[in-house]
Amino acid sequence: MTTFAIIGGSFDPVHLGHLSFARDILAQTSVDTIVFMPAKQQPFKMNARVTPFDDRYEMLKIACEEYEDMIVSPLEDELEGVSYTYRTLDEFRDRIDEDDLFFFVTGSDSFLHIDTWMEAEHLLRNNRFIIGVRPGYPTDELEAKRKELRERFGTVSIVIDNEPHDISSTMIRKLAREGKSLDKLVTEGVEKYIITKDLYRSYVDEETRKRILEELTEKRRVHTMGVLETALSMADRFGADPAKVDTAVICHDMYRGKDIAELDALIDELGIEARYKGNANLSHSKIAAAVMKRDLGITDEDILDAVSYHTTGRAGMSLLEKIVFLADAIEEGRDYPGVNDIRAKAQTDLDAACLMSLEGTIAFLKAQGVTDIDEDTVKARDSLKKEIEERGN
Repeated sequence: MTTFAIIGGSFDPVHLGHLSFARDILAQTSVDTIVFMPAKQQPFKMNARVTPFDDRYEMLKIACEEYEDMIVSPLEDELEGVSYTYRTLDEFRDRIDEDDLFFFVTGSDSFLHIDTWMEAEHLLRNNRFIIGVRPGYPTDELEAKRKELRERFGTVSIVIDNEPHDISSTMIRKLAREGKSLDKLVTEGVEKYIITKDLYRSYVDEETRKRILEELTEKRRVHTMGVLETALSMADRFGADPAKVDTAVICHDMYRGKDIAELDALIDELGIEARYKGNANLSHSKIAAAVMKRDLGITDEDILDAVSYHTTGRAGMSLLEKIVFLADAIEEGRDYPGVNDIRAKAQTDLDAACLMSLEGTIAFLKAQGVTDIDEDTVKARDSLKKEIEERGN
């Protein structure tokens, strides 16, 4: 019989504090094996940037290499949708031997509110919990909650001491973005992976990023994070710079949904072609690119072009432009005839997928009786057709 302890989270990235917590569990309980389980899409972080699952999973594997009693599970990547704890634990239970036991690990603050989680009664009746408590933490409220849940649901929980570490994944991402050392924060192997993969670098600081996202409507924010996840996945697949992808996507819809009069005024102020006046669908991207250059100090033309043409595309698009254009069209929230075919094609052929999207857009507009289709869209289609013909596909 094996006793497991499951530690879930984003692990973006895994750091020495996580490993110390795991060692505390092994030292203070009868647990045989720690299971680190990176979340694919956490319900409480729907609007946050999360590094692609494969990278977080690989960093965990590297961090656990020297520990025989620590393993990494890809389970949540295999499950569709949001990573709800009750569902993950049900699936884990089905995959282990009948005699095996497991605990789900949580911090004290999270445990105090665990009865508000999705399918909380099912979760609490069917699982055991290990609660990590920092030295000096007031335990009266925690003990009251443990007693309440034990009486209501029969919940079994044990408390361990969790040695505090002044480390956070947010801090590490900030240091990595600034090119600073991560010594004594992550393992040597994890730091090497972050540097090699150029993770976390961005052209937009955390404060600006937060402001941009907060100013979006909830619907637009969900869309933006969906585009980001899709675009980063394609960046990894086709070899684009993730920092440029991140910057372009975060900014691409800054002016989407703004009042048309405000957009028209900005066109005049920024010196953008007057032909975009009165067309919010096209003007918002041009305005966003111009504001990025003027106010955010972003001068990389590839990033600016990716934002400027993310709606229309254009002839001779760069790799970054294609990725942002396509991710905007096929992120998970998009639902229109043919989108699944484009998504499937995007797994192997970026150019062909972009062409499918452009041809679908043009066909849709023509069916709606639109005759003045933007010239950049038509040129983008023709350019991609030529590229594909020339490479013999």
